[in-house]
Amino acid sequence: MCSFYNPNVQSAYESDQKIFVKLEKMSLAEYSIVYSLADGFDILDLPDLNLKNQLFFEKFENLNQQQNLMYVDRFFPQVLADLALEVLLGNVGSLSDYIHAPKSFVVPDIDDEELYYNYKLKDFIEYLLYSDIALTKASSGNKNYEQFSLAKNILAEFGYCSLYERLKLYDYLMLNLQIRVSVVNSSLVENELVLRIKIGVE
Repeated sequence: MCSFYNPNVQSAYESDQKIFVKLEKMSLAEYSIVYSLADGFDILDLPDLNLKNQLFFEKFENLNQQQNLMYVDRFFPQVLADLALEVLLGNVGSLSDYIHAPKSFVVPDIDDEELYYNYKLKDFIEYLLYSDIALTKASSGNKNYEQFSLAKNILAEFGYCSLYERLKLYDYLMLNLQIRVSVVNSSLVENELVLRIKIGVE
């Protein structure tokens, strides 16, 4: 059973140290992901890339960021690297789309793949909102709900969301969180591609 309950949520909600953040023009993370070119493929530029199996995930350029992602799951760096390629190829437009997309690797011991990806992607969202795992320094993995409290505005528009509605917030971000590949800042040199991605809400 999936649950995002945390006993610290109640105390954070009751705290006087709330910071209210509107859900727009919000940048949550930037990553540079390194791939190697598969044998037998000749790619001179990004437009030549049309299949995921043309590339193999090697590492994140910043190894602290790669290690931080393992707080979500030890396989999550590979999940995010695969998701980035799906975005580059135009196969997915949201985290929600990726749940149903064919994967280029298999996570072992998973009975229900869609349930697994749904859970892990929402867990990733929670870490992005409430922790420092996206930073280039090593993270403790701790979540601080006082530093990112959300609340509905007075018109009840879904520009804000309370801590009690965080599951609704995660569902919203599964559909509306944007993963953008920066083609201009990405680089392809010999047999290595460095793909630069940004994650946020516009």
